[in-house]
Amino acid sequence: MRCEYATAAFAAGGERRRRARRDRRAAEAAATVRDAVAAVVLTALHPRARLDVQVQVLAADGGALAAALTAAAAALGDAGVPAADAMAACSATLLDDTALLDPSHAEERGDGPALTVAVASRSGGVVALSAERRAPPAALESLLAAAQDGAAAVAAAVRAALLAKAGAAAAALGEAAGVR
Repeated sequence: MRCEYATAAFAAGGERRRRARRDRRAAEAAATVRDAVAAVVLTALHPRARLDVQVQVLAADGGALAAALTAAAAALGDAGVPAADAMAACSATLLDDTALLDPSHAEERGDGPALTVAVASRSGGVVALSAERRAPPAALESLLAAAQDGAAAVAAAVRAALLAKAGAAAAALGEAAGVR
């Protein structure tokens, strides 16, 4: 499995920065996406196939890694790639001892700890976890629980969208075949 992760130069909302082709953050994000996707995709069904996941971030106002994890899993599900479980992710940070889900870029870069958690839909297990800054154990537990709840909500929305698309495609095939 191969994964590429890149952020457009104009993605940071007004900040135009030149970045190296493979900067450290992009390499870490690519490894996180690759490992999370590998944890849910049934690669043993196609041992000689190679799966390429390419993420291009066009707008980055916080939660880019969570969006990349969720988008990769949704795209693979939409493409019909067999998986043991679906996956969705959510970012969370602490601001004044309050957990914020889907923080903005400024909130993510604040003083509090920030987590990005990818959760398997059915099992509820953590597939990937990325943390920024240290946190006391009690704060980390509440932040992790909030992020897992957020990821479960995102997973439900993604599942509903994929099922709606599959239903629409099945209806279109039925109409084309003359089945009503």
